[in-house]
Amino acid sequence: MRIFYVEDMVSWRDRVVETYLAGHHVVVAGSVAEARERYRPNEFDAVLLDFELPDGTGADVARFIRSAGDGVPIIANSSSGGRNQFLLSLGANYAVSKSSDTQLEGVLLEIELGRRRG
Repeated sequence: MRIFYVEDMVSWRDRVVETYLAGHHVVVAGSVAEARERYRPNEFDAVLLDFELPDGTGADVARFIRSAGDGVPIIANSSSGGRNQFLLSLGANYAVSKSSDTQLEGVLLEIELGRRRG
């Protein structure tokens, strides 16, 4: 799958990419500005989205993606359940806490199976 991953903590991002996203094509962004620059509508199969970013929040990125008319599945990935819930209210499809990131594999599998059916 093609995954757009927005996360500013490089060590965490590298760990997630190596552990859970190996075998996927991953494009990363570490800020809202970088996400706006690198994101292309209808180019990705999923977006993995942190909340706290150096120049804004994941909410800014979620709004940007949805305003482009892209229905790509967005996975909220914050350590805060409240922030994940907020991203869900803005159109994210899934929420995976950083404290239980092993759930990410299940969510990605669900998205992949949906792509194959759809």
